[in-house]
Amino acid sequence: MESFGFVVDARQLGWVMTNRRHRSRTAALATVAEDVVRRAERRVADPGQEIRDMVAGLVDEDFATHCSLGSVRDGVLTVLVRDESLVYAYRVRWTLEILDGIRAACPRSRIRRVRFVKGDPASGAASGR
Repeated sequence: MESFGFVVDARQLGWVMTNRRHRSRTAALATVAEDVVRRAERRVADPGQEIRDMVAGLVDEDFATHCSLGSVRDGVLTVLVRDESLVYAYRVRWTLEILDGIRAACPRSRIRRVRFVKGDPASGAASGR
């Protein structure tokens, strides 16, 4: 077949038709649903409660008196400390122990950091910075 002054064979014509075809970006509902279910199975339903239970069994009475667990968000566990002067002491004393305990007991939680901040353990609200 001759077109525009050059020869086009059937193989080239087939390639052009295949690659110039409009491709739909929609997916079948079953494919989308399957993907959503697969992603949901990879996540822990509520890693926060599982982590809270594990940390409660790990810490001592002094920690429980002055601290409470805040949010679990984006791989960061926030611990609220009642007295700002104790934030550093608790960070030094408990960070590695809590992280190691979480990684051993809840490996799917993906907690990579523990953050100690001044806050009211009773209300669960962080204050200051």
